[in-house]
Amino acid sequence: MKFTIIYDNRTYQEGWETGWGFSCLADNGKETVLFDTGDNPHKIVNNFIKSGKDIKKIAAITFSHKHWDHVDGLKGILNINKTARIYIPSSFPKKITSLVKENGNEIIYTGEKVKKIEDGIFITPAFDKFFTPAEQGLILETEIGLALITGCAHPGILNMVKKTNELFNRKVMMISGGFHLSAKTAGKVRRIIRKLKEEGVRYFSPSHCTGKKAIDNFKRECSENYIETGSGKSLNLDKLK
Repeated sequence: MKFTIIYDNRTYQEGWETGWGFSCLADNGKETVLFDTGDNPHKIVNNFIKSGKDIKKIAAITFSHKHWDHVDGLKGILNINKTARIYIPSSFPKKITSLVKENGNEIIYTGEKVKKIEDGIFITPAFDKFFTPAEQGLILETEIGLALITGCAHPGILNMVKKTNELFNRKVMMISGGFHLSAKTAGKVRRIIRKLKEEGVRYFSPSHCTGKKAIDNFKRECSENYIETGSGKSLNLDKLK
C-alpha cells in the first residue's frame, strides 16, 4: 500500500505547488483513491502532472469534511475524470453534489458506517465532537496495522484513533495529515503524543493544520518514527516495520 501527498501547505518535492489545503492519493497496486482535493483546482492538477499519476485513472474520490480547503480543488479533477466514483458525506452542501451530478460521476453517500472503497482502502464514519465539523478518516490496511489519514482531525486526532481502533478491531500504527493542534500548548501536544503511542501509534507524519510548533514537538518526541511530509511526499507503507 502506497500513498502520495498531492497537496499540502508545505512542499516536500521541489517545484510542487502548495497552499492552504490537503490532498492525498492512496494506491493499493491496482486502483488509486483520492482523499480530499485541496483548495485550488489548477494547483492540484499541476501537482498531478508532476507526480506522473493519471487523473483519468483515479477509481474513486472521497473527502474528510466539507471545508473549502479540502473540496475546492474538486472541479479541476472532475474536468479530467468523468468516471471516478465520488464518495460524499451525506452532510455535504448541495453545491458539491450538484457539481458531481453535472459531471456525470456516480455518487455514493457515506458518513453512517465504515465503507470499503477499494481493497485495503476504507473511509470511516463521520466522527464528531461538540462545536467541530463532522469528519471522516481514510484507512489504509497494511500487514502491521492500519494507517489513518486525516484532513484536519477536527474531532480530535486521539479521538479518531481510538474510535478507528474499536471499529476495525485492529491498531492504527501510523497517522498522517492535518491534526489541528496549532492552538494547543506544547505540554498538551506532548500529552496527546504520549496517549497516541499508548493507543498503538508508532509512526507520525503531521502536516497541513497541525501547526509548526506542534510539528516540531512531534519531531522531538517521535525521533526516528517521525516522517517528514509535504506536497510530493510518497511513502510505501509496506516497508514500515
